[in-house]
Amino acid sequence: MLARVAPRCVLVCVLFPFVHAGRRGVASHSRFFPFFLEWSDESNDTRQLHVLWPLARYARQGDRESFRLFFPYTTYEAGKDHSDFRIFWKWIRVSHDPSFSTLVVNPFYRQEANARGDTYWSVLGGLFGRKVEAGAAAWRLLWLIWL
Repeated sequence: MLARVAPRCVLVCVLFPFVHAGRRGVASHSRFFPFFLEWSDESNDTRQLHVLWPLARYARQGDRESFRLFFPYTTYEAGKDHSDFRIFWKWIRVSHDPSFSTLVVNPFYRQEANARGDTYWSVLGGLFGRKVEAGAAAWRLLWLIWL
């Protein structure tokens, strides 16, 4: 069924709300629920795409984008100068931005670095680790003993 709703809007509906497609100006949307959902708006450079909702999702708005698979188990978010990748929330995490970067595999390993060159890494939540600040290195053993 094709119906004219407004001068610049064409709407196609079949088995609404499960199968649906429409466009209004520069914005469009389509749905074949629950297999596929898509929204886009060219005026603000936005797009969202869901496949097998809610299992996979891709979104973009300007220079920011995100991807989620089996949300919230695997996520990736990136912008102009940062990125963040996570598996099982924060069980495995890799993130970067201009001033700081992190690699975490909880609770086994953690590594951090900042723009000044300071670094830190540890094994088993600090059972054994190393910290470098302003060129001076310090070792940690058994969570409390700094060498």
